[in-house]
Amino acid sequence: MLSNLKRTEMCKCCLSGDERIQLEHSKRIDRELNEFKRRFLATQKIVLLGAGESGKSTFLKQMQIIHGAGFNEQEIIEYRTQIYENILKGMVYLINGKTHLGLPWGDHTTIRMKQVVSEYRVIFKSLIDDRESDAKRLGEKIPIFPEQFLANNLVNLVHELWSEESIRQAFERRREFPKYFVENVPYYIENLDRIARKNYIPNSDDILRSRRATTSINETEMVIKSVPFRFVDVGGQRTQRQKWQQCFSDVTAILFLASCSEYDECLREDPSTNRLDESCKIFETLVNYKYLQNVEFILFLNKYDLLKEKIKTSNIRSYCMDFYGNPKSLKDVEDYMLRKFTSLKQRQEFYEKKSNFSNKRRQADDFDSIGYNEHSDKLRITSKLSEIDLNTSRDEKTIYSHFTTAIDTNNIKTIFEMVRLMIFEKNCKAIMLA
Repeated sequence: MLSNLKRTEMCKCCLSGDERIQLEHSKRIDRELNEFKRRFLATQKIVLLGAGESGKSTFLKQMQIIHGAGFNEQEIIEYRTQIYENILKGMVYLINGKTHLGLPWGDHTTIRMKQVVSEYRVIFKSLIDDRESDAKRLGEKIPIFPEQFLANNLVNLVHELWSEESIRQAFERRREFPKYFVENVPYYIENLDRIARKNYIPNSDDILRSRRATTSINETEMVIKSVPFRFVDVGGQRTQRQKWQQCFSDVTAILFLASCSEYDECLREDPSTNRLDESCKIFETLVNYKYLQNVEFILFLNKYDLLKEKIKTSNIRSYCMDFYGNPKSLKDVEDYMLRKFTSLKQRQEFYEKKSNFSNKRRQADDFDSIGYNEHSDKLRITSKLSEIDLNTSRDEKTIYSHFTTAIDTNNIKTIFEMVRLMIFEKNCKAIMLA
């Protein structure tokens, strides 16, 4: 009998019926293996979307820490400057918030604290206002060096301000002046003595808690267990969302982040809009967007650590009229959050009506209008969440949901491994069905 190699080189007419079947079967297996290798080794593009301050950039930092090469020297210098800025701006925001709330200085500290604030504002103008003006004029980034941060008694002024009761009260009532971001101030104040060193190098926790609004499209590539991934991070503020659509080509999955702890907070760019409602409107538009119907959706309900603490003092019923559970029960709040988002995926017949209506408009209108008009509200299912049968409304697509804490490296490492396996299984299934 001829070898298999010679057999495959012979004309099919020279083969027996069984041999032809075996040859075709072998070829089919080879094709499937080649397709498997192509899909497996193809770059998996994950687009990070969500409202501003939902944790998208923090998640991307975690990917660099867990699966990437960490941060290079230039990035560390930039993050150090960012941390200095967060401390300086955070304290000014708390001073302004104290004034906004009408909180008085202590009986015996008024004169001294006015002097402290005056000195602090002078330093702030030099390190923040003047530096940012120079950077804009020169068209380049200007770092803050440790020597500058340590000059002019700045560190002592920060400590003295934070020790004032009215400043800490302003922090506790921060949701009442939503224009300003001060969430990371306590962490940096707690670590200020370490940060206030001439040889200060930010550690991973420092970097993960640093905050700067994303105003461009940032792409990060890395290989995770032999598979190349490309993560695309786009700004979540309303002014940045017109950029989202250009990121949708060849996308493997949309990773949508929503801050589940912000049910009692308002948008910085629009204090009349609840943050949780804004996230729901964005998610509903995306998950029902006709050009994303074949894209996997992963939902990260982020800032879970803050949610667990917040429900102890902030009654979710006061902000979410469709919540019917125990406001102090973490399980009831979790179930509510999951149902609130996953129920927004419309049934196929509803989606077809929506598509017919949308075809009469410019293709990008639905997407560009996120958060700007009432179009999404008109398309919203208005039934109470308790009346929705999730089993009958999730036929077309599964939304993979997880509660996350983006600043917790172990948490993100575990959950992303589940996401990676899901993507792997989906690719395998696609190959079997091909």
